[in-house]
Amino acid sequence: MRTASAINSTVLSKQLIVKLWLGRSLFTEYERVGLNQLIITTAHSHIEHTFKQLIAARINSIHSAVNVLKDTFTPFSETNINQTTLHNLSNNVLLKSINQVLGVYSENIENFSLEKLQASYETLFSKKLKNVLDSTVTNIDDLSLLSSIRNFISHGSNFQLTYNNSELDITSSKLLRKSVSRLIELNLIDKSILLSSNYHGADFFSESLAMYFWHLAQNITESLIDNIDFKSEESSCFVIELPNLLTKP
Repeated sequence: MRTASAINSTVLSKQLIVKLWLGRSLFTEYERVGLNQLIITTAHSHIEHTFKQLIAARINSIHSAVNVLKDTFTPFSETNINQTTLHNLSNNVLLKSINQVLGVYSENIENFSLEKLQASYETLFSKKLKNVLDSTVTNIDDLSLLSSIRNFISHGSNFQLTYNNSELDITSSKLLRKSVSRLIELNLIDKSILLSSNYHGADFFSESLAMYFWHLAQNITESLIDNIDFKSEESSCFVIELPNLLTKP
């Protein structure tokens, strides 16, 4: 008999982060930066996982609806201009097509980027994400910001700072270059310190930056779960919450 087991990759990192967070006062500066990077990438993965769970649940709901309604469908027919029936088409053909489309969708969810998951959510749920998220605590544009910084970390990019007439130029990454102005706006980067001669790349991945994205992920997940339409979808979504991290070392 074939059996299967599964565990989401974020489950382990969430538990590790809790223990590392409590002991971070003993870390060196660079070790704390490494922890901050782990927090950022885990927050991003948590949001992706939540979207995937919701999308999978909605696909299952569509499958169930098709199975319930299939016997009520009248045969699909084509007629000419005189309303003379040219031929009938079995509903089974259309139902098979629907199921195959859903099947392909299901198979590819795991490979979707966060951006594509957002678009898929809006398509399948007929909801605009900006209307689902609580705008008082969540700026939807910061999802793109999180993706940019997460991609920079995950792809092993070099962080290089150059200065041109006291103006900062992050030459190593177009993604980060676009993100800096937003981070300054959020007070997650102090531009005066950023331009100082003793600033180095490790300072970029600060604890405040990591906590901002951690809380962002918590708020987004809460809003998405609160907006589930069907009880059956809620019960089939298995998302382990991000633990609350105390601000004190």
